[in-house]
Amino acid sequence: MDKVMNLSSKQFILLALPFMIAIIVYSFNKEMLSYTHYFFPTYEVYENAELDKQTNIYFELEQKRQEYQEIEKKEEIRRKNTHCVANLLYKEKRNEIKNTYIEKKVNEEPKEPYTFNLQAIFDDSTVIINNIVLKNGNSLNNAVIEKIEDDRVLIKTKEGSTWLFLFK
Repeated sequence: MDKVMNLSSKQFILLALPFMIAIIVYSFNKEMLSYTHYFFPTYEVYENAELDKQTNIYFELEQKRQEYQEIEKKEEIRRKNTHCVANLLYKEKRNEIKNTYIEKKVNEEPKEPYTFNLQAIFDDSTVIINNIVLKNGNSLNNAVIEKIEDDRVLIKTKEGSTWLFLFK
């Protein structure tokens, strides 16, 4: 006896439904993927060599920009530190000179020809000549400071005006 299996239409639809869905998905695969990418964006791999090259160049430039910014920050810190150290040295040297040379007679005539040694120039038009802190218009051994520039000082003596250079 052969038993015949009779399926109702509802049972047949439930049995065939997964196969029909698979055929529809296979047929409309690209359209469905683009639709799902709309809701679930993903990283797409581009096979365009020029785009990859430009992307690499962009990343290299971005890395160099970040390195440059770090260098600028370090340079700014160094500049501030240099200024602070110069001011500290200036204050220390000024106090040392005040304590050492308060009793020294500035107008005393030298027995040998007097030489002027320019040791430092500061931002506020202050200089150190022969371990003495001076400003524009001050005098040292009958020499008057006439002009202070970034790297030199003009002094006027009995013999005439002379430039003292910081780095010479």
